[in-house]
Amino acid sequence: MSNSREITKKVCASCKEIKPIVEFYKDARRKDGYYKRCKKCHAKSVKNWQTQNAIRFREINMNWKHTHKKQRNEQNKKWAKEHPEKRRKTDTAWRNKNPEYGKNWRKNNKEKIKHYAQNRRARILGNGGELTVEEWDAILDFYGHKCLCCGRDDVKLTIDHVLPIFHGGKHSADNVQPLCGPCNSRKKDKHIDYRKEKYHAPSSN
Repeated sequence: MSNSREITKKVCASCKEIKPIVEFYKDARRKDGYYKRCKKCHAKSVKNWQTQNAIRFREINMNWKHTHKKQRNEQNKKWAKEHPEKRRKTDTAWRNKNPEYGKNWRKNNKEKIKHYAQNRRARILGNGGELTVEEWDAILDFYGHKCLCCGRDDVKLTIDHVLPIFHGGKHSADNVQPLCGPCNSRKKDKHIDYRKEKYHAPSSN
């Protein structure tokens, strides 16, 4: 019959305080099964190390991000899919804080933009449909000249295809919605309809 008793408290090696065992991380390498410092002191120790070894910490962080890039991308996509409203607010806040990012990206990626535009025109011709300037103006009026994603009315609005051209969507009034440039870019080739009420062109009869 064992005389061992379950540990309920422990003295922290740093602050010397007696604390409940739940205040310590588990450590299988130690005899009692728990880390020598309490969680609070351990956090301080880690933070101090990061401050004193800032360059080394950045290298470790960058290496981790590089080796776990695929895993992080999958986690980010899953989170964005499960929390669309939070993602939208986060992206909007980031864009407002970094207004030059989009401008610099477009400036440094002119060939990519040109290539995308050429492919897009080809798909529009292949998918059919026609959107006139008058129809687009009417759509803007119908939606109050606002981005249907972020709700801003003080930005330039772009034509977004609800069902992307890439996936067979037509370039027509019933398949477009006004989005600001950043929201349009973030949507990419996803099928997302932000229209709570759909625009219907007036009958010609």
